[in-house]
Amino acid sequence: MKKLSMFTLILGISMSNAVYAADETCADFIGAIKSNDIKKVFNSYMSGISDMGMVDEAEYRQRFLDAPSEGEQKHGKQWMLQRAYTKCSLSPLSTKLSDVIKVTM
Repeated sequence: MKKLSMFTLILGISMSNAVYAADETCADFIGAIKSNDIKKVFNSYMSGISDMGMVDEAEYRQRFLDAPSEGEQKHGKQWMLQRAYTKCSLSPLSTKLSDVIKVTM
């Protein structure tokens, strides 16, 4: 019984660490852009959105997904990514990407 309790405790700690991964930073986003892999850029940006609180996350995710994806038109996906990249380039690399997205979107 004692071994089962210890196992449950260890499992719980492991799961909570998996759920609370580190926030996406400007360093992560810039690294994704420099990789020239659009999937990495998209995943990094979406991770930044996921790091927001529940209400903000839903709003910003929907705003990004509803934005036009073609061309550089204002308020399109490419425009949002470019603004986030520009802001990250001027910020400390440890800056949370979620904070940058809130300011630039």
